[in-house]
Amino acid sequence: MSKLRSIEAAVKGEPYRRRFEGRNFDGTVPGDCLPTDVIAATMYLGEDAVEMIVPSVRWTSARSCRFLFRLSAEQTAGLKARRTYEVIVHAARGGTSYSLAAFRLPVKAAVKVGVSA
Repeated sequence: MSKLRSIEAAVKGEPYRRRFEGRNFDGTVPGDCLPTDVIAATMYLGEDAVEMIVPSVRWTSARSCRFLFRLSAEQTAGLKARRTYEVIVHAARGGTSYSLAAFRLPVKAAVKVGVSA
């Protein structure tokens, strides 16, 4: 998975949400996603690492293979800033799983606002 593309960074301690359209390995949009397919995501610190977090993911349009990926503020607070995580989104139907997306999610530190006297 070393050739995964990076997406817009999440900010530590802030909610994160992004809409995606699933793609086949050849870049085409899968035409066989169904609203009854169970969609899920896993997030890792790196290849062959143990699962770090389970992001929220739900269909916005299964027929068009579009979905919403979300991390709560509590979830991003537990991530390390200046690190990049690998995310895999997949769906399952009848015991068969298929990939929808795989990407790198960088995490950056929250901007601290100073208080002047």
